[in-house]
Amino acid sequence: MPTHNSRDRKDVLIRQIREAIAEENRKDIIERLWKGQQERVRRGLPPGGTAPYGYRHDGRGLAIDQAEARMIRMVFELADRGCGGSAIARALNEKGLVRRNGKAWTQRQVAAALKLARRRARSDAGCWRGA
Repeated sequence: MPTHNSRDRKDVLIRQIREAIAEENRKDIIERLWKGQQERVRRGLPPGGTAPYGYRHDGRGLAIDQAEARMIRMVFELADRGCGGSAIARALNEKGLVRRNGKAWTQRQVAAALKLARRRARSDAGCWRGA
């Protein structure tokens, strides 16, 4: 890793220029990603990323994954009864249901799954367009 002499004005200038270039590259990447997501939304597709729980990528888009969909229905039923994320995670774990990666459910993962499932429901209702 290069070292910089903070007392040498040229070293400081070179470091600042490199940092400015790196920041500009970062902004370019963010802009390209954002434009790609917007184009997908414009075409009526979800913005991209990991498929929400209850769905899987099938090459043409998203398809329902029946096993995960049953888990998500259970999560929503428990949430509708007023159970919190920790209680829902505990119920899933007690039934031996695990996440895609084989790990136990946590409150945070339950919240994320609910958020993604709700987002997908909006997509199915046509809310991606113009959202």
